[in-house]
Amino acid sequence: MFMPPQRRAQSRAVALALMLVVSLFALAVVPTGLATQGPASSTDTDTDTTLSESSVSPTLTSDTEDFDGDGEPVDLEPDPDEDGEYFHYDAEQVGDYYYLVGDQHDQVYVYDENFDLLDSHDIESDPGGITQFDGQWVISSWDSNELNLYDTDDETFDDPETIDLEESDIGDSPTEPWNIDADGDRLYVTNEDEIVAFDADYEVIDRIQTDLETAKGLHAIDDRLFLTDSDTDPTVYEYDLEGDEQATYDAPPDYGDEYEQSTKGLMLLDGDWYVHPSDLETTLYQFPATVEESDGQTLSGTVENQRGEAVANATVTANGISEAGLPDLDPADLEAEADDLLGELNDPLPDAFDEEFDFEAHQETDTPYALVHENSDWGVGTNTIIESSIEDPRVSVPENEETVISIWNPDDDGGLIENQVDQSFYGATTDGEVVIEQLSPTGEVTDTRTLETEPIAETTGANPLSTTEHHGIRTALPPGVYRAYPESNEAGGYPFTVGSPDQIASGFEDDLRDEANELTDRATQIDELAANDTLVRETTQTDSNGEFELEVDDGVTTATVQPLGTPGDSLAGLEELDDPTIGDLQGLDHDGSFYLPEPDTDTHAPPTDDIELTVHQTPSLPFEELTAYDELHDELESALLEEDLSELEGWDEHLEDIDDDRRDELEAAFGDLFEDDDDDDLSDDADLGEIHDRLHDIEETVDIVSDSVEDDLDVDDGPISDDEFDVSWAVPDDITEDDATIVAHTADGETKPVDDEHWSLETNGFFDDPTVTLGDNPLESDVAVADYEIHIADGNEYGSDSTTAPNPAFDGDIPALESLLFSSLNPESGERVSIDVTPQDDATLEVIDADALGPDGEEITANVTDSERATFDATGDGVHHVQLTLESASGHEFVVTERVRSSDRAHPDHAVVRGGTSAIGEYAVSDDTLTDARLESDGETIDVEAVLEADDNLGEIHLQPDPVLEGSDHEIDLSLLEGPDEVPVSSNIAVTTHLENYDPDDAVHWRDSDSITVDGDTRFGEVLTQTNDETGHDTHLLMTYTDENGELDSLEVRENADWSDRAWHRLDRWLPSISMPSLPFFATAGEAIDQLPRPEGWGLSVNSRSGL
Repeated sequence: MFMPPQRRAQSRAVALALMLVVSLFALAVVPTGLATQGPASSTDTDTDTTLSESSVSPTLTSDTEDFDGDGEPVDLEPDPDEDGEYFHYDAEQVGDYYYLVGDQHDQVYVYDENFDLLDSHDIESDPGGITQFDGQWVISSWDSNELNLYDTDDETFDDPETIDLEESDIGDSPTEPWNIDADGDRLYVTNEDEIVAFDADYEVIDRIQTDLETAKGLHAIDDRLFLTDSDTDPTVYEYDLEGDEQATYDAPPDYGDEYEQSTKGLMLLDGDWYVHPSDLETTLYQFPATVEESDGQTLSGTVENQRGEAVANATVTANGISEAGLPDLDPADLEAEADDLLGELNDPLPDAFDEEFDFEAHQETDTPYALVHENSDWGVGTNTIIESSIEDPRVSVPENEETVISIWNPDDDGGLIENQVDQSFYGATTDGEVVIEQLSPTGEVTDTRTLETEPIAETTGANPLSTTEHHGIRTALPPGVYRAYPESNEAGGYPFTVGSPDQIASGFEDDLRDEANELTDRATQIDELAANDTLVRETTQTDSNGEFELEVDDGVTTATVQPLGTPGDSLAGLEELDDPTIGDLQGLDHDGSFYLPEPDTDTHAPPTDDIELTVHQTPSLPFEELTAYDELHDELESALLEEDLSELEGWDEHLEDIDDDRRDELEAAFGDLFEDDDDDDLSDDADLGEIHDRLHDIEETVDIVSDSVEDDLDVDDGPISDDEFDVSWAVPDDITEDDATIVAHTADGETKPVDDEHWSLETNGFFDDPTVTLGDNPLESDVAVADYEIHIADGNEYGSDSTTAPNPAFDGDIPALESLLFSSLNPESGERVSIDVTPQDDATLEVIDADALGPDGEEITANVTDSERATFDATGDGVHHVQLTLESASGHEFVVTERVRSSDRAHPDHAVVRGGTSAIGEYAVSDDTLTDARLESDGETIDVEAVLEADDNLGEIHLQPDPVLEGSDHEIDLSLLEGPDEVPVSSNIAVTTHLENYDPDDAVHWRDSDSITVDGDTRFGEVLTQTNDETGHDTHLLMTYTDENGELDSLEVRENADWSDRAWHRLDRWLPSISMPSLPFFATAGEAIDQLPRPEGWGLSVNSRSGL
């Protein structure tokens, strides 16, 4: 059995591909992407049928010329069967080899490009035509009226699957299928005077009627059919798929007495036509074909995420308008008309949506009406107010946040002196059912959800002894367009968007259906435009560099190009779709997030080679089923709120720099403190994973000792002298030197115990606590700064503290770090994580090295992409450690370590600012929801600035300050800014502060001097406790909001409140804070309108029932 060498077969395939590109001749005998390895030598006797990949995609020019000349005779030597008569030949080219069948013999013959016979395969029936289709060999049998399908993975043509054409409804009286050919996703079969098209399921999808008596020769390429007739007629006919004759060609010319029959065989091999006149037996005639690869038009460019990083494996779809569908337009108007049509098809907003909606007219009614708000809109104001405590209604609310919808009854009011909610708008809040409709771009309802209102706020009005409940709903909605109205009055609603109107993802949704499962008008329009060739759609995948290239029809005048994808590997099933849409993503099995195109109304006139596409990452998709999305939102929100931040804390050891001797020192030092720790010492050849596990065990031992002590030892750091090295800690009276260990974490990444020759235990008299004083500098002169930890264990008690001190012997630059901005703090497994380093002010810090550990302590690859960025790929579910080595202007190195937690699920898209610490100071840690973040702390007061994109519709921000908190009294000041000029935002933003390791019931909480209670008894916030189901760890969530300028002037926490703190806190809840009288006002899409005449109202308190 002959089996071609793999390397030679591949090299010949490459050579063929190069030849085709250079000559611009098309290879049109296989569906795109399929080819078969053939023989490598004519001396062997067998071939296989295995498929390999080909990148050649042949097309046909529209100006095919006549078959020129007399034709070059080609004898098939040696004669496959000297006694046979051949009325018909057909051949399929795969790679360098021609697979040929004749109508009288049950064999497939394999030739090389010189028509030297290499091999033959026996088959079971008289063949008429041969081709490859949908990954299989297909051979038609003219005698039995069948199609025989052969597995291309087999070495020979054995055991075919048979398709009986008599059972396939291709005509009233099926006749012999003389020829077949495949073109793209269609298989064409001759049937007397028509050509029948089958899909991959061998279902009839088209019938093309011709003027021929009986079609015999057939070749299909680029939606064009080349045919020969059974009559005595030396002609090749060209037809389109509508059955219209496009051209005729003489082939071959008259050969005198020798040529007496029609041209019945027609093949395209290596860019030449070969025709076979019947009765000439084994002779073919070769003509140079003017079939060539189309110059075509290309659209190419790159796909990047919002950080400018390449997105691999994204599916890119071009939607173009072809001049073929606009035949009556003046050529000068084509591009403008095409742009308008694309803009119409790409517009996600139905006509009913009005950014300038008139809320005043909306409330001039005698029937119930609905109003839509952001979550934080129901919590604005002072304790006792005259003016409204609810912000103006909205036509757009942020995505990834809860939306509040309330029902108002114009026949009700809040009494003679109204409360601060009911006086906000005309009438008063009432209970009932709210209907939410999801709207398609053309206004059809694609999903509906009906929710019963619940109490969402409580006010006292002027009488503090009575309360009024205010009803509404809070629900999470996917980005899109909606209408909400009272169930009792459909006219009482209005359309609104979740997400900014100009930021809602758009796309050519050709299968979007309404609740009756009918295609929407937009989907129908897209299908019709595609059917008449007005809308042309092409799809490809990006490579590892995020680059793509699409070839579109010559007639395309303008196109939009949109990417879709997922982080990490390509989403299974997406690349198999011909023209994937956002709707297609919903049908795929995927629990993670998605890459969706940034809203882009740009059109591109091909050819264009510099298209830049940007995707954003989102956990949800437009047109999600509403109930399922609400459940997903709750799940993601709970994951964020219950996050165990203690898992992200830890020592500043930089594991790669702990050598054997240093490890032994640490083991010995901590072994003296924790005698119950029975784990074996690490071996000298311990790998990084073992070091990680061992240090984790020691850390857990510290936690266990801390949890079991009867009365934790109180350790306080003392002053640090600037002019000489002097670090000290006050410690309890009965501590001895044997009870203490000091560890230094140096700025260049080393961790080492401080030898006791550098420190001492000093007594300070009868009234003062003893101190441990580090009076002798333990650092070399090239180390800038160190973080010193003291650990003290005395019997069943334990205490620790840390402080940072500069090295007085160091004479280089000590730069300050402003922020580390991660692409995600909760990446998905397989997602690429990038970290941008921003130094403070004009300092210089360049990233020169990066290392990372996976959840199991294994080393994973981390790369430095430029002087400001490093990357690594998240692996698995769990905490990842990343260590960055930074270099200052003076050439000294500083090390920073951070952690992120990955999972296999999508993560919530919330803005987060976390405190970070290192030996060179404190800094902000955030992710891509912000463009910058800054954090300054003196241990008690923390100033945070967060910068958003301009006009970003942010609804909530989470603060995680624990790593930089000191002591028991804390104050946090927050400023939210936007755009390159960093101007204050113009809205109230919900703020959730995550706090650890204190008892909220023992503390008091203030917002801008207004009291906050654990139970949320005031409108200024509440404190929730969330327990992580896996670890049992409690996180306390202080929930409040900024003012209308994005400012939170002071959020205070006194963890150990005394009686006076509690007294003032309780008194503040009852003392009124008078504001100047003003009447409520409304807005028409953000613009102030005339005030409505309303009675003034007083109120002592408002309690938000749901949190903020």
